Amino acid sequence: MEASIELGSYSAGNVFTAQTPPKSVGIVIGTGEDSLESIRTKINAANAGVTASIVKDASGARLAIQSTTTGIANAIRISATADTALPVLPTDPPSLASLGYDPGAPAASKLTQTVEPKNAQATVNGLAVTSATNTFADAIEGVTLNVAKVTTAAVQIQVGPSNDAFKKAINDFVKSYNDINTYLTAQTKYDPTTKTAATLQGDGATLSLQRQLRSAVTSPSGASSVFQTLSDLGIQVQAAGGLLVNDAKLTAALSNPSEVAKAFSNAGSGANGDPAAGLAVRLTTLTSALTNTDGALTTRSAGLQASIKRNDDDVAKLQTRIAATKARLLAQYGGLDTKISQLNSLNTYINQQFFATNKTA
Repeated sequence: MEASIELGSYSAGNVFTAQTPPKSVGIVIGTGEDSLESIRTKINAANAGVTASIVKDASGARLAIQSTTTGIANAIRISATADTALPVLPTDPPSLASLGYDPGAPAASKLTQTVEPKNAQATVNGLAVTSATNTFADAIEGVTLNVAKVTTAAVQIQVGPSNDAFKKAINDFVKSYNDINTYLTAQTKYDPTTKTAATLQGDGATLSLQRQLRSAVTSPSGASSVFQTLSDLGIQVQAAGGLLVNDAKLTAALSNPSEVAKAFSNAGSGANGDPAAGLAVRLTTLTSALTNTDGALTTRSAGLQASIKRNDDDVAKLQTRIAATKARLLAQYGGLDTKISQLNSLNTYINQQFFATNKTA
């Protein structure tokens, strides 16, 4: 048996229009796989945008199939052909073709729709809006509406700033800063117990970067007349250079969101080191200065790469010299060995002649 599952929408007259791009998932059910349990497993493994389950009631077991996504554009059409017995419904004929569902072709449609696909509908300021889910993300610019129940009377919605969004952004910043502070500390430390220095211990560019970052977060700022330091915002600098958020103090500071925004994003004059620039602006300026083509990090990285290349070239040259010296010495020792062999042969010959002369005498 083979079944094909498609998702789309039904218009007037039950005309099916497949989703764009169309997606048709075929499911093959072989001999011995015609139980409800096997078919349910096959459908769920096919990733066709639907899920299958078995429901039991007083009439027996039934196969229930539903789309995994809500909305009128996620209606189901199933084409199925088979001659193997399968009682999908107690009243169905014993055939796997009972899996077919297409309201536009009643003769081939054996399954029954119990829940009609629908879009959520709402009226915003007198304008009708719809959504495939209970979330309206574009009805009002910058606002996401989550509807929970049907109403018969108008509901007034008041929109205000979200402290949760502010807090998440600040906590994300603190985490990122702590990550780089921890990394720089680890790369520049010296362990007196093992007398081992980290890779960048004593490196001037790295130590300068560490100092500049700490200066950026500890120096008072004139960006906000209310929050001049991170501590005023509830962001406390720790002894090891990291940052810690005091949630209660941050919550209190967020009661004045405009000044909090200035403390981070006030542009100032745009000059490097401008005390009127917000923290985020100062850090962005510092990052650009460090990572530009002629920035400290870029220049230092290029210098280290050049040094590595010079070392590699020196190693290659030294290896060439070693190979040449080895070849010369092998040749010399080979010649010396030959000379020694010749001398040994001559010595043997002279001894033989000497003894022969003595015998003759």
